[in-house]
Amino acid sequence: MKRIKMGLYGEPGTGKSVFGSKWPKPFFITTDGNYEWLEDFGADPNAHKQVYSWSEAKQVFESLKTDTTYETIVVDLTEDLFKWCEQEYCIKAKIDHVSDVGYGKG
Repeated sequence: MKRIKMGLYGEPGTGKSVFGSKWPKPFFITTDGNYEWLEDFGADPNAHKQVYSWSEAKQVFESLKTDTTYETIVVDLTEDLFKWCEQEYCIKAKIDHVSDVGYGKG
């Protein structure tokens, strides 16, 4: 089966999460704690996991590899995962900012 990968960007409140909730069997990895209001649009109350760090998000992604319950994974908010990933990298590399390793090496 062909898989679709999509990045969706827009201003807050424009319907990105509601759009994601309409895809086949969606599961949300959420960082902002705003999943509950999606239930008003028909989202399954059990089809999400609130994460608070990059390591938690990685664990959820790993657990979904073998889970056949869901067909769509929605990450809400991607920018939080990016920030946490960058922070984890800096801690492991013992640097203050990714630019500290030089251009193209972060």
